[in-house]
Amino acid sequence: MTPEEKKQIDMYWEEQRQKAYRIRDEYDRIQEEKYHFKLYNKCDKSKNNKSNRRPEFFSPLPKHRKITK
Repeated sequence: MTPEEKKQIDMYWEEQRQKAYRIRDEYDRIQEEKYHFKLYNKCDKSKNNKSNRRPEFFSPLPKHRKITK
């Protein structure tokens, strides 16, 4: 095997690694976006539901009064 053939083989496998990396990156990005979208929606829903309620052991929120001078 000549040095040129070795170089061609190395170039071929490097190109294949790059293709595999791009395919994996595209797949992972789609999966991560799905996961983050679900997580953010879940957080928004729980935040909206809990914002109006407080646990019983918390003291009630004070009523806001207008300060007049």
